[in-house]
Amino acid sequence: MTGRPARRWRLWLARATAAVVNTAVVGWLLLVVLPEVGDLPEAGELLREQVGARDVSLLAGLMVLHVVTFAGILLAALPSVRFLPALGIRLLTGGMSKVLPLGPALAAGTLGALLHRRGFSADVASRTVVVTGVWNLVTKLALPVVGVVAVLVSGAGGEGRPVLVVLGATAGLLLTLLVIRLLLTDGVARVLARLLRRPVDLFGRMVRRAPPEDLLSWLLAFQEATATALRTRWASLAGWSLAHHATHVVLLWVALHVVAGTGGPQANGAQVLAVMSIGYLLTGLPIAPGGLGALDVVVVAGLGLAGEDPGVATAAVALYRLATYAVYAPSVALAWPVWRHLNRRTGEASSAAADAVQAPRAG
Repeated sequence: MTGRPARRWRLWLARATAAVVNTAVVGWLLLVVLPEVGDLPEAGELLREQVGARDVSLLAGLMVLHVVTFAGILLAALPSVRFLPALGIRLLTGGMSKVLPLGPALAAGTLGALLHRRGFSADVASRTVVVTGVWNLVTKLALPVVGVVAVLVSGAGGEGRPVLVVLGATAGLLLTLLVIRLLLTDGVARVLARLLRRPVDLFGRMVRRAPPEDLLSWLLAFQEATATALRTRWASLAGWSLAHHATHVVLLWVALHVVAGTGGPQANGAQVLAVMSIGYLLTGLPIAPGGLGALDVVVVAGLGLAGEDPGVATAAVALYRLATYAVYAPSVALAWPVWRHLNRRTGEASSAAADAVQAPRAG
């Protein structure tokens, strides 16, 4: 009887410690670092003076497009899911990722659970989580490459910087290709089988569920099906992912023009793309939901290096954050009942039907 309360106490202590550390890191970034690279008083004044109803409507429209493209990634990975349920699922998981601590991990687990609730088999749901997550990672790695190349082509890299830009772009491209290559071979599955054998057995005893008898065979089959899905659906996955991530850049670019007024911003589109794509890499780190604090500091500092006024850069990032949270924060509370309503009305495909849409095995 004493073991379970002790484990529960340690679990709550670990959560409380993580929350305190995350809060401290975010507070330090926003209250100490951000004022050093930006200009908070000027940003507040610009937001009050420059942002009007027309600007809010434009940003809202961009956020609608942002969420629609997010649902499109799920449709590309699992074509049999319907649009409205996919939109509801993506609102919920996107909100968790942006708002909650350890949001990306919670969002991935929730995505798999919701797909399973809609009748898809556990393997199909898990593979969909992996495919969407992998393509999200690949796009996040590839966009900075596009951004720095765009800066170089536009001539905005400055003297002495083109070599660094080329080296950075090459490193990012090689890393992206390496990630894709590893996922298309069975080497990752074999390494994971060796590393996870004991943890999986231990976890199975804890939850009283038997793990796969042959973990390596199961992982190899899972990897093969995942690789096949990536090969056969890469075009639609790439298109929707690029469109989704591009909405982040467009949203910041529009926010810059809104707060900069008639004179326009100093940073050009290529610089905004490079800075935002590099900062967006931080949203997957378990520092804070949506990379809060880290992304803001990196983007404001990057725009400052591009010649942007610190107050304008700070105001644009704040406007970007406000637009994002205005959609995703309420979605955590609202998307769940919407999804349940759609689930009752539409009744998604059964497990047998879901298995029928699995990608064919290679070979």
